[in-house]
Amino acid sequence: MPGVPDNYPSPFLNKQGQHQYEQFKKNKATLKVRKRVLESYRNGETDIVFRSISHMESTFQKMKNISLNSSVFVEPKSQTCERHALQCEALSSYFLEQEELLRFYALGWISEPNLQELSVLNPELFANQVVKRLEEFGMTCHDADPNGDTPCNIYTSLALKKVYGVDEFYWYRGNKRHYMNANQIYDYLTRGAEGWKLIGEANDQLNLDKAAFYANQGLPVVAVSKGAVHGHIALMMPSLAIETSDLDDWEGFFLPKVTSFFIGRPEKSFYYKKISFAWTSPNGVLFFVKIPEN
Repeated sequence: MPGVPDNYPSPFLNKQGQHQYEQFKKNKATLKVRKRVLESYRNGETDIVFRSISHMESTFQKMKNISLNSSVFVEPKSQTCERHALQCEALSSYFLEQEELLRFYALGWISEPNLQELSVLNPELFANQVVKRLEEFGMTCHDADPNGDTPCNIYTSLALKKVYGVDEFYWYRGNKRHYMNANQIYDYLTRGAEGWKLIGEANDQLNLDKAAFYANQGLPVVAVSKGAVHGHIALMMPSLAIETSDLDDWEGFFLPKVTSFFIGRPEKSFYYKKISFAWTSPNGVLFFVKIPEN
C-alpha cells in the first residue's frame, strides 16, 4: 500500500486495510518473481520455484482468484457478510492467510502450500443448502409434471427459486405455467431481461473469473448457450476458478464450477463440477448475473 512500509504490522489494520495492504505486497512480489523467472529462462536455468512459465501463471491465477474472493469477505456491507457475519469474519482471515502463503511460495520462502479450496460454498455457509435443495428434485429428472414439463427442462428455474428466491423463466398458456427451455431463456436474457446483467462470453478468462466472483457473493449466475434444437443452461456454483481442462477448446483457461442437468440424461447430470463438463467449448456460452434491487 503506498505510504505504508513493508514491515508495517498489518494485524493492526482492519480487514479491509489488511486486504489492501496484501494486494500491494502481492503486486510487488508478482513483478519481482516475473523478473526472476524470466532471467532464469534467459540464462538457460531452472527457476528456484517454478518448473515452467505455465506453472508460474497458474500460481498467479490462484492468487488472483483468492484475492477476488477475499474482497467479498472484507466488505462488511456486502450481501454475504450481512447474512453471515461470523462466518464472513472467519473467511476473511482464511483468505488473507492463503494470499500470504502463495506470495511466500512465489518468492521462494516456503515450499508449495497445500491449499484447501474454500469459498462461500462451504458447510458453514450455503454448500449444504445449495446441494440438498437441488437434490430434492434433481434425481426425478425422468418424471414429468402435469404441464408436461420435465424437471430437466425446468431444473435451472426451480434451482433459482429454491436457492435464491428468483422466480423467472416461465410463461403462461391459459392458467397453466410453462417453463422456458434453454433456447428461450437465452433469447429472454440476451434481449435485456430486467435485473439481469450480461457478464460476457466464456471464452474470456476475465468473464470466467467474474462469473465465479458473483456466485461467491451469493448472487444467482447462469451460463447459457443456444442450440439448433436444444440449447443448454447451467447454474454457476460458488468456487475458485483455478482448475484446468484437457479439452482443446478450454486449453489455457482456469475454470469455475457449475451444476448442470441434461435433458433425458439424468445420469450425466451433476451438482458441482468444472464448467467444461457442461460444455466442450466456451464459444457461444454466455454468463448472466441477477443484480439485486437497491
